[in-house]
Amino acid sequence: MKYELTDKDFEFFRAECEKWIDRLGLKSWRFFYQFRELEDKFGEMRTDHYGRIAVIRLNRFWDLPDYDVDKTKQIKSVALHEVLEVLLSPLRAVSDVPYEGEYDKETHRIIRHMENYLLKE
Repeated sequence: MKYELTDKDFEFFRAECEKWIDRLGLKSWRFFYQFRELEDKFGEMRTDHYGRIAVIRLNRFWDLPDYDVDKTKQIKSVALHEVLEVLLSPLRAVSDVPYEGEYDKETHRIIRHMENYLLKE
């Protein structure tokens, strides 16, 4: 089921990102945000490691299951996930890992672990 997020949801997402940026001390980065349709994901980030610029995008349209999903909790999780990706992104710039897929898999394994720990209520 396609679900369209609102501008208010986007502002909440930005505030959650800023909260984690502050908590994790990512002050050497310049952050920009976009709210648009993305394919098959809740959010994504792009970085310029050397320029310390990060663009965090929130998908305007979420493909959600038919059962009730806590939208607030999901937005919090996506915000934390994207900020953690920025935190770990410099590793890619200096990585000697020959298989990008393996790097991404391990990065997301670490991020999921950190999400579960940091969002524990």
